[in-house]
Amino acid sequence: QYSKFLWDNYCNCATLQSIINGTADYVTGNDIICNVPNFNTQVNKRGETINDVIAKIIIDYLIFGSFAIQVIRNLKGEIGEIYWVDVNKLRSDKKNEVFFYSDDWGKSAGRVKYVKYPKFKVGDVNNSTSIFYFKGNKTRSTYGLPMWNAAIKNVQIDCAITDFHNNEINNNFMGSKLISFNN
Repeated sequence: QYSKFLWDNYCNCATLQSIINGTADYVTGNDIICNVPNFNTQVNKRGETINDVIAKIIIDYLIFGSFAIQVIRNLKGEIGEIYWVDVNKLRSDKKNEVFFYSDDWGKSAGRVKYVKYPKFKVGDVNNSTSIFYFKGNKTRSTYGLPMWNAAIKNVQIDCAITDFHNNEINNNFMGSKLISFNN
């Protein structure tokens, strides 16, 4: 559930969200040019462009320290389509050779429905669909670590302070103020 924890921190901390979104905008710039034939207009049947997919994987990389792409091969064995995969819904074996995708990992063991995918390998025409998984920071862990890993406690403090002040306002009370009656 660590990826859910990271996602919740991203969603609840305005400072972190601003930094990540600004960095993603900076990285993508105005446009990404793809010189792969047939990928310059759309990269999958949903009609997504390379810009759409890269914008999503940059956000994932900045939040989770990793990203994933589903690679689908055509009948010739060439890459026919690519789709962004939500790494929050992706799990892996220890060596990142096999990946499991589920919409709900919160269920108890044995009740989770998942789809199993092999790791993407160049030239592997035996698997029509596979997962390309990238984790940054060359961690020894199975999963990537976000660049902001050292600031997690600071993000939690920021969220707690926001919640504290929000609760004070909602309850019409300011514990930091003292009202003194002189009579």
